[in-house]
Amino acid sequence: MKKSIPFLFVGVCLFLFACGGDDAAENCADLSINFASEFSNEIQAIVNAGTAYGNDPSTSNCEAYKDAIQDYIDVLRDFEDCAREAGAEDEWLQAINEYDVNLLNNIC
Repeated sequence: MKKSIPFLFVGVCLFLFACGGDDAAENCADLSINFASEFSNEIQAIVNAGTAYGNDPSTSNCEAYKDAIQDYIDVLRDFEDCAREAGAEDEWLQAINEYDVNLLNNIC
């Protein structure tokens, strides 16, 4: 579980950097505001599922933890256009792919 937290925040930092820069389109700045509110719900779900799995490392809790992380990844995918507009699409896609492959396969 400890390994997943840095990966989550790397994605958030990448998004904020990509969409908060001077070259970002105006609608991208609006998306970052919406992203922050939706993102907080997803992170809370990850924290809750991770805590449950930490307290009881059962298969069902592991799957719930993976599902919460997958939901977060799905939210990240919704903001790919913003990363593209900011010129950070390659980094964005690399981060998403690392979540999908490395994080989910190595959690539990």
